[in-house]
Amino acid sequence: MRPATVAVVMLLLAGTSYADSLVVQGQDAAGIYDNKIYESYNDINFGGSATLAVLLGTGGGRRHSLFMFTNIDTIGSSKLVDSMKIELYCDVASGATVAMHELLKPWYEGNSDNAIEAGASDDNHWYHSDSSWGKEMADSTDDSGSQNRSSGTGPDRKATAMDSETISTGSTWYTFWVDVDLARDWYDGTKEPFGVIFRESSSVGITTFASSENGTTANRPKVTIYYHDIAPGAISRRRSALLLNSM
Repeated sequence: MRPATVAVVMLLLAGTSYADSLVVQGQDAAGIYDNKIYESYNDINFGGSATLAVLLGTGGGRRHSLFMFTNIDTIGSSKLVDSMKIELYCDVASGATVAMHELLKPWYEGNSDNAIEAGASDDNHWYHSDSSWGKEMADSTDDSGSQNRSSGTGPDRKATAMDSETISTGSTWYTFWVDVDLARDWYDGTKEPFGVIFRESSSVGITTFASSENGTTANRPKVTIYYHDIAPGAISRRRSALLLNSM
């Protein structure tokens, strides 16, 4: 009989220096994916658009933006994530408050710009009825049935925003901080990195940001991860999982 294996996971801090960081800016090859989804644009994908947009409003043109980073493990396998931030360059400011929520369902960016693309993230894949905007398309935490993204059950996003910014000035950067526990879960593999959704929490006007396809490469979204080596002899949750899976 194979003896039981006990994995001791220690997340002890090795000093207080958090100098190590990884900055990523770019497109798909860098692990950055983003898109915007529009009310009333059934089947239309904007994954190749140069801009991201958010608009709450009350009409048929409301918009949300999706963002995910999938290469967080490039910092190495024996690290502890201290913090993680997403930076967006604002093209057009509205004075609205933009909130960032954790996404709970998978999505595919797509490569089109205002065109039909099967399987890509568009409003038809997040809801099926324009009149139901307030209940679906990750705009509600109680969207169920066929209009729900992916499995058809459970919420598409977290109800509480993890960070928000009032976008009052254009041509400048805005920083959104990811909850450290969520960043660690993405790194450890505890959670799939489905990313986040940006939405207005106050109705003022349209806000746009440069996307990962923006023609000005210096304005494309940036992800920064701050981390440090774990204590000597300790083992991260990620390394522990890898060791257990190899047995």
